[in-house]
Amino acid sequence: TKKITEEALQKSFDIVTRKAADAVAKPNLPAGGKYYSGRTEASLIRTLDVTWTGTEASAPVGFNIKKGGLPSIFMMYGTPRYMKVQAVYDAFYSSETEGEVLNAQKEVFYKAMEELE
Repeated sequence: TKKITEEALQKSFDIVTRKAADAVAKPNLPAGGKYYSGRTEASLIRTLDVTWTGTEASAPVGFNIKKGGLPSIFMMYGTPRYMKVQAVYDAFYSSETEGEVLNAQKEVFYKAMEELE
């Protein structure tokens, strides 16, 4: 079951990471990327690191705040001066992303169940 769970987490991680990377790419940022430095994009976690605590698995996804990802929070939620970047917010919280992740996980688990039959 650990292998199946990790495969489902990997597919979920890939979906969210792809969307987040697209959202913080220079052409998709406010002002056409005028203030783009590349640090936020570089802080995106790109490798899956699954941590098991008993029977629960977790994996960090998104931006590493310690490695320059702090602006992602301001992009995601906005500030009094700047509107949020909807694509960054949607990469993590939209119903579309949630549906894609759910479908990917179902696919992995159903495939594993079929192999057991």
